[in-house]
Amino acid sequence: MHWYYTVNEVDSGPFEEQAIRQAISSGQINGDTLVRNEEMKDWAPARDVQDLADIFRLPPVLPSAAISPTLSGTKTDQGAAAIDMEHEQIINVRLLLENSANRQLAGPWTRFFARLLDMIVMIIPASIITIIMHAIIIIALPVTINNIIQNATYILIVPNILISSALTITVFGNSIGKAIFAIKAVPIQSDQRTLSFKDHLYREVRVWRFGLAFFFPLIDFYTMLKNFYRVVKWLPADYDVGQFTVLSYSQNRYRRAAAIAFTVIIYGGLNTLMIFL
Repeated sequence: MHWYYTVNEVDSGPFEEQAIRQAISSGQINGDTLVRNEEMKDWAPARDVQDLADIFRLPPVLPSAAISPTLSGTKTDQGAAAIDMEHEQIINVRLLLENSANRQLAGPWTRFFARLLDMIVMIIPASIITIIMHAIIIIALPVTINNIIQNATYILIVPNILISSALTITVFGNSIGKAIFAIKAVPIQSDQRTLSFKDHLYREVRVWRFGLAFFFPLIDFYTMLKNFYRVVKWLPADYDVGQFTVLSYSQNRYRRAAAIAFTVIIYGGLNTLMIFL
């Protein structure tokens, strides 16, 4: 018997029951996700379907704390072990709350507009940094060399955007665009709880390479269209395969519509300003 589920009014399926159960266990499908099988006439929340109800009755399994098989008998070692165990319990509780949150895979349009807003926001500090670097080169280097490379410094605006974006996510936990759209890129490995600046920079580079093709004409259209249809089918984008996934923590349509309208207004205003400047 085949099963189907829907996210953001997009149907996905067919799947075997075991695949649906695994998706529920991993958090990809939650209790509010609408599902149905070939014998059901209408869609129903997953937790209300009798064939799947047993999964939601089971409490999530907490990751077991890693404890060394041999512990020293000194009070210092015992105290350190107790602190480590307490820290592990706090982490486990936090993960339990995150895993129980209402979250689904982010749709392609949500991800597109969140990325567009991120680029609009990040281009401001990246441009400032690039202008400062340009000014330093003009002052520090001879005129003959300036005439050759001063315009080339604007090529650095792309790596400056990558660094600014990765730094923002590392410091604040998310980018501005993703925070407004209530989505977040997270690692798919359950044991990888936090991402470093290097991890975020690595993903940003992959997004620009495999998703945006560094905005080379026609090539960028192909890569964006290809990844758009991959996300429509609930497949990972090329730059996220085997490493990351993008989750949505809010299914509020009004919030999404307001965020899209805000992005379009900002984008239109910025382009209008560029024309008059």
